[in-house]
Amino acid sequence: EVRWNGSPGDLLIIPDARHALEAVEDSVVLLSVAKTITPATMQDVDPAASATSTT
Repeated sequence: EVRWNGSPGDLLIIPDARHALEAVEDSVVLLSVAKTITPATMQDVDPAASATSTT
């Protein structure tokens, strides 16, 4: 099981599989679509993630 904890202003990639959303407090979720030629990665969403990536 994979979990992501979001904070205000975070962008999360929704997996291309069955998934669930659990809010621990009153929340608003905005879903949008960005069509790309190649699948997005965490480095695409959060440039800081590439600084800590070991791949």
